[in-house]
Amino acid sequence: MFVTTVAGAGLLFLATRELGPHRLLDLAGEPLLWVLLVLIVVGELRPLATTDQPPGSGVPTALPFTFALVITYGMPVAALLQAAATAVAGTARRHAPHRVAFNAAQYTLSLGVADAVLRLIHPVSGPAPWLPTGVELPAVVLAGVAYFTVNRILVLCAVAMHERVPLSQVMCTGLGKQLFVNGVMLSLAPLVAVAMVHSVLYVPLFAFPLSALYIGALLLVRRDHQANHDQLTGLANRTLLSQRAHREIDNAAHRGTEVGLLLIDLDRFKEVNDTFGHATGDRLLQAVARRLAHSVRPGDLVARLGGDEFAVLLPQVRGAAFAAEVAARLRDTLAEPVRIDGTDFDLEASIGIALYPHDAPDFALL
Repeated sequence: MFVTTVAGAGLLFLATRELGPHRLLDLAGEPLLWVLLVLIVVGELRPLATTDQPPGSGVPTALPFTFALVITYGMPVAALLQAAATAVAGTARRHAPHRVAFNAAQYTLSLGVADAVLRLIHPVSGPAPWLPTGVELPAVVLAGVAYFTVNRILVLCAVAMHERVPLSQVMCTGLGKQLFVNGVMLSLAPLVAVAMVHSVLYVPLFAFPLSALYIGALLLVRRDHQANHDQLTGLANRTLLSQRAHREIDNAAHRGTEVGLLLIDLDRFKEVNDTFGHATGDRLLQAVARRLAHSVRPGDLVARLGGDEFAVLLPQVRGAAFAAEVAARLRDTLAEPVRIDGTDFDLEASIGIALYPHDAPDFALL
């Protein structure tokens, strides 16, 4: 991530230097670029998420506008507006500064490669804006492919480092959906470019179809989330646990590694329900869920199986001793009293440990 951030910052500096102060002043006076900046900021805040991505992530609906800028004005202008929009959106979402810097660098490098491909195939002469003809559309397609490839590699490298898994394990995850969504977004860029050249008033009209795509994708993600997560705690349910476990076991079989499964049962939880009522019991379960979710590593999966039964899937486990350490840490976390309405509840948990492939050859037996 550090190398990507430094490389992107360097490329952005060179792009700014290439434009020069006089050109920057001229661009600042163009209403079109201010309209595009607003649309790119909104697009960064409203990404098209898919069912295999966490909320708030996905392909930004700003992509058609940014890529249209690459086509018509070149990489320097597109990178500057995208970096500014990334900073604004990151601040609005309260992202850490290093994450905002990485995101801006990731976009700058991806747009730089796309621009290089486009200009190598069809060198542009004359002042901006430049509008490709039908004959030059294949070059735009290749530039889009280059953008998608570089951007995906950079993002997945960061994901693999964060989750501490091999890059090969996440490289093909959700590839089909990402190809489709990015293809839809990039295919709109030439249309935005045509609108930009004719009139600035046409450009905001693209906000309406993009809003429809965003709302449709959001509803689909919410439906999928409800089907695969526990309504009370928000944790994964048994269905999602089974799907993820089968995938991790398949990956472990190819790598020759191990997968751990912890089953957690709260002791004497029924007494809480009987004495204080189910509403208090539900709040206690929610507190337990939060503690478990905050006590595991990135990439581990915490699930609620039902009642007071939970499970933790450990995709990367180094023997029984490591799994036992995780279980002990979780027991210590749960042992801290939970205070609800002035009453302290002391919890204890029984935890069972099973490892693939030593204890069982598949998830059902595990």
